Amino acid sequence: MGLAGIGIAYVLYYLLVDKPGAVTAASATYFPPVVALFIGWFFVYEPIDFLDMVAMMFIVAGVFRVCPTLLHKNICQSVTEQAVF
Repeated sequence: MGLAGIGIAYVLYYLLVDKPGAVTAASATYFPPVVALFIGWFFVYEPIDFLDMVAMMFIVAGVFRVCPTLLHKNICQSVTEQAVF
């Protein structure tokens, strides 16, 4: 199961590097802590503090500041169209 997840992540990462570019692919690595925080809150009922919210806002704002093309729908569509084998 871990091998399949790593394989899918590997393919998707290189699709991100190919189409939108390396900056977009590198920016995607900042989202796992945000996702992990929400998973912990949802499944384990961990509290989300004010500092956690501020940190998430900085992460999301920083990613969109460096790579504003993440908001464009056509980039997301082109990556998902290529990901379908």
